[in-house]
Amino acid sequence: MTLRQWLLLCIPAFFWGSAFVLMEVALPGFSPLMIVAGRMVVAALFLNGVVLAQGQKWPQSKAVWLECAGLSVVNNLLPFGLVVWGQQYIGASLAAILISSAPVFTVVLASVVGRERMSLGRGLGVLVSFSGVVVLVGPDVLSGFSLKGIGELAILGAALSYSVAGFWGRRFKVVPAEMLSTMTITLGMLLVVPLMLWVELPMAVEWQ
Repeated sequence: MTLRQWLLLCIPAFFWGSAFVLMEVALPGFSPLMIVAGRMVVAALFLNGVVLAQGQKWPQSKAVWLECAGLSVVNNLLPFGLVVWGQQYIGASLAAILISSAPVFTVVLASVVGRERMSLGRGLGVLVSFSGVVVLVGPDVLSGFSLKGIGELAILGAALSYSVAGFWGRRFKVVPAEMLSTMTITLGMLLVVPLMLWVELPMAVEWQ
């Protein structure tokens, strides 16, 4: 790989990894729902600015918007919520490791839903990967109920949700990637912000 390719790989990796650290820093002062809502608002503003600068137009099909709403739930709201909730009980480094199991779930789902053949090599890779996950979460889960173990399972649930979203996203072949991301983030913001206000405002009034 060239230096430019390494840089292009490291930049998204930096932003992806730093998200877990930033959520851990924010959790003592903000609820998980507030963090998810804030993350969606910032992303929606940025992405809408990008597509407007590019001169792209919103799709007019209601069916596409409904599909995007469903995609937003499994690709944004559900995994974002599970990750930040789980990080209340586990560290950012462990959360980042567990979320990386998403490709393993993708391979399994591809053999079940995508009807791709599970070869011997893929099967061994899945087995080794899940063995690593068991080593990480097994003692906590098997020892009985613990918030740390539940937090780890929440992160794995987020990884599974990302995998499902990958298959769901295949339906949008005619929608540019930038527009698809903007639509799903925007719809997710419109769903989570009213929910956050409905949940958090009464609590804020009670504290006063």
